[in-house]
Amino acid sequence: MKITRNSFSPLAKLGLVILATVTAASVMAQAVEKTVKVVRVSGGARSQALGGQWQEIKQGDELKGGTVIQTAKDSTLDLLLSGSVKSTIAPPNAIVDGTGQAFPTPSFPGSPTASVVRLYGDTVLSIDKLTCQGEGADQVTETMLDLRAGKLFGSTQKVKGASKYEIKLPNGVAAVRGTIYTVGADGSVAVMSGSVFVTVRRADGTTVTQQVTSGNSFDPVTGVLTPITGDDALKMSSASADAGRTVYSTPGQFALDSTTTIWVSPTAGLPAAGNPEN
Repeated sequence: MKITRNSFSPLAKLGLVILATVTAASVMAQAVEKTVKVVRVSGGARSQALGGQWQEIKQGDELKGGTVIQTAKDSTLDLLLSGSVKSTIAPPNAIVDGTGQAFPTPSFPGSPTASVVRLYGDTVLSIDKLTCQGEGADQVTETMLDLRAGKLFGSTQKVKGASKYEIKLPNGVAAVRGTIYTVGADGSVAVMSGSVFVTVRRADGTTVTQQVTSGNSFDPVTGVLTPITGDDALKMSSASADAGRTVYSTPGQFALDSTTTIWVSPTAGLPAAGNPEN
């Protein structure tokens, strides 16, 4: 009887190759925990890692999942979730009419370069989960934030496919799909670009779910959508520029308290012949 030196048959070898490939793919597909980078601090803010002590937050700090963040009164804190922040052109200081309500639809050239969250004063936020799985077009991200008190602004890259971006609220949840928005812990939402789905449990025990679309705000008490105010739009425009997205105001001329005003570019000055420039 002839004994074969190679104890593995071709079929067995093929099985091992397939097993090794599947195992490698499984390892590569595992979700990677990401950190949140502090890009700007104005005023005071502190953080508490899981089981740790409260620490002062400084620009450049990296915060891990499970960290609770708290901002002081009249403070702001910008957190980079993904991408990179690029310097942009600041929008004009006044782009509303005398009533404070009329705000022209701005243009957003290109795509946002980063996903950023700005916490306003007296805000408490927990970074529950921030993971990334895969690469390129197949990349799946999961962002889970817990807004326990206060208000935040967000500018996010488009959330694609199976990726998730949710903000837990004391009385509900807001699901983001790529947008410029503000969300309050009370369930209030304002959207400048894109859309946010919000579900809120009201004081009477009833639940309301609403898609808040571009240019609208949502009042969780009345359940009514209304156009965003000029003040809200101006704040989101400014925050958007900081977040890595250039925002140009549509008008170069507008009415303020019954007086016609021409915006003068901070870089180019007054246009020739007195014509307002956009």
